[in-house]
Amino acid sequence: GNAGEAYRNGMQALMLPLGGLIGMTMLALIANRARSIEMKSVPEIIGSRFGPTARALAVVSLILGYLVIVSYQFKAGGAVLDVILRREDGSSIFPNAAVPVFIAAAFIILYTMLAGLSSLAYMDIITGSIIVFSVVVSFPVLLHQAGGFEGMRAAFEAKGWTGHMRPWGAYGGIALINSILPAFLLVMGDANQYQRIFASRSAKGATRAVTVLIFLAFGIEVLIIADAWVASSLTTAGLEE
Repeated sequence: GNAGEAYRNGMQALMLPLGGLIGMTMLALIANRARSIEMKSVPEIIGSRFGPTARALAVVSLILGYLVIVSYQFKAGGAVLDVILRREDGSSIFPNAAVPVFIAAAFIILYTMLAGLSSLAYMDIITGSIIVFSVVVSFPVLLHQAGGFEGMRAAFEAKGWTGHMRPWGAYGGIALINSILPAFLLVMGDANQYQRIFASRSAKGATRAVTVLIFLAFGIEVLIIADAWVASSLTTAGLEE
């Protein structure tokens, strides 16, 4: 999503990871305490402090939130599958757009059922390493192909995308809140984050891991947006496409 914002609004999208950064910073501050709580889910933590009504509301909120999150993950997985398996003439091998989405959903659900948290931890190491290597290497390559920042500026001006080299201006107050607040709430309420904290060997280890995550995740988010921003200067497509 942030990469798409970088394509539409350019350099100004670099501020979007602030929500995740603030959320992870707060998570690091409470990791030690969260690790010491003998509970397995976020609603349980909220319920122990604010009562059964708050726990029920937390359950409903998380269910609704995860329905949205999982649905767009299924859709994204289907889109990637469709692109990878397209014919040489560019046409899709699937009879309609829903088929690759159902295939992606079936794979994700089956993997989740069979893998569990332990397998997920090892898979995170593999996929995380690939992502970090890719975004770090691709940025200087793309910047060189674009002719540096001056080449990007000239390309954007030629396409009429004059705002793509400005660091601010695309997001007003409400738009900025709409972009940053969901990421903050996701980090603070994401059960995956707390399950990883609970699974750590010690409270000290959990705090150290979350602290490292702050810098790694923020750096990766910024690089993903920067890659999309630089790459957008190399495209010939218009914003309407």
